[in-house]
Amino acid sequence: MDSSQFLKFNLFEITLTSLLVVAFVLLHFYNILTEKKQYYYVSIGLVIYLLTSTVLYLIGNLSLGLSDNLKYLSWTLNAFLFVVWQLFILYEWKVSFYKKAALS
Repeated sequence: MDSSQFLKFNLFEITLTSLLVVAFVLLHFYNILTEKKQYYYVSIGLVIYLLTSTVLYLIGNLSLGLSDNLKYLSWTLNAFLFVVWQLFILYEWKVSFYKKAALS
């Protein structure tokens, strides 16, 4: 086995799975055009996070030779985007379920 491959990302797998999930989310957007917008904000957050994190992972193999500060910046951006996605989930919960649970 080639031990240098251990520190590299499998770009084909990351791109394939991320783009398939984005395609399913876009199908979900199409299906809710005429219905109640259920899980709308979660889907928006997921698309934003997956598209940007996929780009970060694609350039991740290129950043192996760069400085530690630049590598740290890209992973900090990825962590920030993940927090933004979690905030979209929190907002969706507040809009869709919080008022219903409080009224019960």
